Amino acid sequence: MMARHRLLGIGSSTDFTQAVRDQLAALGITSFGVGDLVGFSSKKREKLGVFGGKSDVMKQVLQNQQELEAIIGHGDLLPAAFDTVFNGNEDIIQFLTQNTELLRQALVEFGQYRQFQIMISWQKDRMLQKLKSAMQHQSGTADMQATSKNDVARIIQNMTETIRVEVFQEIEKDLRSVCQDIAFLPVDDPAAIGNYVCLIKGPMASQKSLSVFEKKLEEIDKRYEDGLHIRMLGPLPPITFATIKKEDIEQSRIKKALRALNIEKITSSEQIKEAYHRYMKTAHPDTGGDTNDASSGTAAYALLKCISEQALDADLSQNDVFSLCRIEKAEAA
Repeated sequence: MMARHRLLGIGSSTDFTQAVRDQLAALGITSFGVGDLVGFSSKKREKLGVFGGKSDVMKQVLQNQQELEAIIGHGDLLPAAFDTVFNGNEDIIQFLTQNTELLRQALVEFGQYRQFQIMISWQKDRMLQKLKSAMQHQSGTADMQATSKNDVARIIQNMTETIRVEVFQEIEKDLRSVCQDIAFLPVDDPAAIGNYVCLIKGPMASQKSLSVFEKKLEEIDKRYEDGLHIRMLGPLPPITFATIKKEDIEQSRIKKALRALNIEKITSSEQIKEAYHRYMKTAHPDTGGDTNDASSGTAAYALLKCISEQALDADLSQNDVFSLCRIEKAEAA
């Protein structure tokens, strides 16, 4: 049975010398050159027990995290999504070869960036003190003593959320002043203010940007008189903002798209665009067409355009499935 391998990501071959590759190999990370790129992979952990389970998934996630951390210390890195799995390294090499230009552009755009996860919450005693002070200022001590426990609880709950939103927005504004971009992760802790993911220029590329970022966190902490609990995880690859993802497309789906636009074989992106425009002249609702037909034509065009850009020949019937490359980017927050 052929071993399954996960694509961890790609880097620049100029950054990763043979000595570095040997170090990574000792950690179970395989590297291989594809033009001026270098790909990294590791074996996918097999499921444990009869059915596998959450514990196995967590072990695989932890392994993935440790492997990425080992790689990013050496140079630019564009990470791959956790579930980007192939039937061996030969399949990965073919995938990277077919998508070299797309991957090179994405590596230039994101490879030097790193992300830091910043989890900020109130110190419990400081939070209660702030709420009590705010309530006294708003209602007065006498009014507070006359207020029922249920009303006090309701007021505290409302004020807690109000203060949390205000502080969340203040911190977001501060972080945006020193970050390239920010994303937000969900929180389930009542004391949590926010779970921010910050994108900054990587420490290897710019030590100054990292020091400015750390100084800003110190300023935030001092502003709230040490009332915050700040945890930082990083530097990590910019996996929240840009990842390589494989999309397996069956041959039958490609042939269906070709038929929809009345194309026998893909020759160029311009050919697909012209066929799409011809199709939409009759399929678009504004010209008497049907909404479903227009949607189908648009989907066919998007698929064939992607295939054309990645230099895949849709006429090779011996391949049942094509592995298309997607660079998934986070939407601006």
